[in-house]
Amino acid sequence: MKISEIKSRLSDMPTIMNISDELFLIKMLMQVEKNDLIENKKIFFNLIESLELSHMDNGFMEVTKDNERYFLDFYKWLIKLNSDYDLNIKTNTIEVFNLTSDEVNNLMNK
Repeated sequence: MKISEIKSRLSDMPTIMNISDELFLIKMLMQVEKNDLIENKKIFFNLIESLELSHMDNGFMEVTKDNERYFLDFYKWLIKLNSDYDLNIKTNTIEVFNLTSDEVNNLMNK
């Protein structure tokens, strides 16, 4: 899938997505060819910002043992991509996707 197609799909989604929409976008982004991401860096950053906003607002509360690995894989993928291609994705943006379900439960029970 091309990054422009993902952008088009995102335009049909609410700003604060449900967890299945977040996971869909993450899975699609991780399948985009690296050259497409680099050539369309502005679109890529906008998609990452949208995911970050949604996940910070609501998505993190829906992280479970069953879905946390997708977010952790995305986190690792962003770190590698950022390092390999010097994309300057902010560390705080990347870290949003690094919460485990246990950490979320601990945060919610304080």
